[in-house]
Amino acid sequence: PTGVVKKRIYTTFGDDFHFLADIDATSTTFTDDIANTGLGEALQVNNNPPPNMQGLALSSNGFVVGWRDNDLYFSESFMPYAFNDDFSLNVRYNIVSCIPVGTDIYVLTDGEPYILAGYSPDQLTLAELPIKQPCISPKAVTRIGDRVIYASPDGLISLAGGSSVILTENLLTRTQWQNIIGNDVILASHDDFIYVINENEMYLISSSNPNKFGVVRQDDITDATYDDVTADLIYSYNSDDQTVYSLRTSQDNKTYIWRSKEYDFKKRTHLSCGKIVADDYNDLTLNLYVDGDYTNPIATKPIKSKLAFRLPTTKSYNTLSYELVGTSVVHSVQLGTNMIELEG
Repeated sequence: PTGVVKKRIYTTFGDDFHFLADIDATSTTFTDDIANTGLGEALQVNNNPPPNMQGLALSSNGFVVGWRDNDLYFSESFMPYAFNDDFSLNVRYNIVSCIPVGTDIYVLTDGEPYILAGYSPDQLTLAELPIKQPCISPKAVTRIGDRVIYASPDGLISLAGGSSVILTENLLTRTQWQNIIGNDVILASHDDFIYVINENEMYLISSSNPNKFGVVRQDDITDATYDDVTADLIYSYNSDDQTVYSLRTSQDNKTYIWRSKEYDFKKRTHLSCGKIVADDYNDLTLNLYVDGDYTNPIATKPIKSKLAFRLPTTKSYNTLSYELVGTSVVHSVQLGTNMIELEG
């Protein structure tokens, strides 16, 4: 049933096995009358994979990279069962994960990341990347296109080629980021978005324009994710109800709470009017918070149309942050001290 039509015979000669002959698969005997000088090539002998490896990854060039502690191991090309000790490399820090991207392999450690470049395991070059950002967990790694995204103690790190960027540098302080990642964070990605998942909630961050999109928190609890490339969907599993969900496919909008950055006016100010452009005004409320007090809004205004509106009279303030609550899709927000300042 295997379709085998020939059997290949090797014979010992010195310390090696050498090719002797091919015979029909149905043959049960063979007379060896071939002189040692007539033997064929030696059978290649390879090592088994090293024991106790902590992870494996398959490169696009057909060889497997494995790791244990701070050591890297490589199989022969297109022979994932055959490892060669001569190819082994090591780095300064313990390895957390290895992520192939194109012909390169990113080596993420509990210290600095590295990049492996080369087309075969006997010709690889290893370079340390100039960013001192460790990877906090094997599960806190994902890929978007030709970039590797991973979680470090300071924020989300994006690696592409030899360059690196802290995606959340202008979005979250180190303390805020530490509160998000908790003790057991998972990263996933789909389309342009990175999903940062902890034990209680999920955060969405744009990989291409994080400063414009900001940080979106969802109260969904997720224990695992799967990116289905063929269906162009990302799925999440919730162990509480033992259900698999497809994310961002519902026709029903959830109620959001969106808050702006804090604006510092340098002197005491009072904004008196505003204008908000949205797809609809079925469910949209504006809240104002001032002088760093986010316990209660100083003013609340339900928004019913695209027309300019007056804000309730309040005391003056030095800093302001505005908040939108609802389901309506908002395109722009304008606030000013008088109607003339509002555009359009």
